[in-house]
Amino acid sequence: MIFSKQPASPNAPQSSLRVELLGQLTGVQMAVEAAIAELRRSGDGSLLAQGERHLQSLQALQAALATASPTALISMRAEVLASITTAGTTVQQARAAGSQQSAEMASLAAVRAESRQLAEATQRALFEDRILDASLRFASPAEEEAYRQREAERLALIDSLDPRNPRSARDQLLIQRDQVDDAMAHGADRDPRAQQMRDQIDRQLRLQRDAEIRAGRDPKEYDREVEALQASLPRHGRGARAEERAAFITGGWTAEMPIAGVKGSAMPALAASSAADQKHALAASAEEMEGEAPATFDDPVQQAAAQLKAAGVSAPAVPEAVTPGSDVRTAHTGERIPPRA
Repeated sequence: MIFSKQPASPNAPQSSLRVELLGQLTGVQMAVEAAIAELRRSGDGSLLAQGERHLQSLQALQAALATASPTALISMRAEVLASITTAGTTVQQARAAGSQQSAEMASLAAVRAESRQLAEATQRALFEDRILDASLRFASPAEEEAYRQREAERLALIDSLDPRNPRSARDQLLIQRDQVDDAMAHGADRDPRAQQMRDQIDRQLRLQRDAEIRAGRDPKEYDREVEALQASLPRHGRGARAEERAAFITGGWTAEMPIAGVKGSAMPALAASSAADQKHALAASAEEMEGEAPATFDDPVQQAAAQLKAAGVSAPAVPEAVTPGSDVRTAHTGERIPPRA
């Protein structure tokens, strides 16, 4: 039996081309989808948007190829090749970004571990071994009591931190630095270990901030977190004490307003005197105070004056004795002081 040869279908070459191009686009599409998933993990927003645009372009091109006429298929071949090349670049960039992100995350994990180690060592030195306590100096039992109260508040804040939070070590270091500053404002600055401890904390906090930002954290958001924690810490140091003294000598102080270093039993005596007498007596006592560390006094004015001097608040000179109607001038400038009413 003799069989006649069937002629080839005129559409066979176009069908083969369609399958070939669709197969190429499908492979590239899968690679782009994997790259987009990697970019979502790495957090590179610009590359992610670029990858999503390329994916949409590939999907549109696939739909066009599926329904294109034989003539259109031939003209679309160059477009498919260009899309494949562009998509390949996106995939390479995504892989590079993913590798960089992995390296930054590994670096951040190492820095966080270092912060944890330093926080634990500082915790032992400050609150268990209390290496700075021997250098502390207070003007009165009340000032020491206020210091210990702030110390207890910081300890409570540290205890409230969740160790599972990757930033808890940073927060602990911030609280510990505040404790070191408070101690240095009360005599511990004479101990070189205090400044060394503070320098170590500062250095580690800078390292962690840099590592967090390289790993994708928003610097403004990070700084807001730090500022919020610092704002929640108890007030201390020269600024707080100077504010209390300024309130006293400007007339803003009341008997209900505590002044560090002034015994509670002495408050009524201060409140009972006139505002003018309070200002003049406090200024006179501050003028007479000498030495680096203020002493402890039972007299309320002397106590306040000692604290004023320790806080760095200067007072105008006042004569030793004032006789009604006399012409009184300051010892330093010769400026006339009007008689008190």
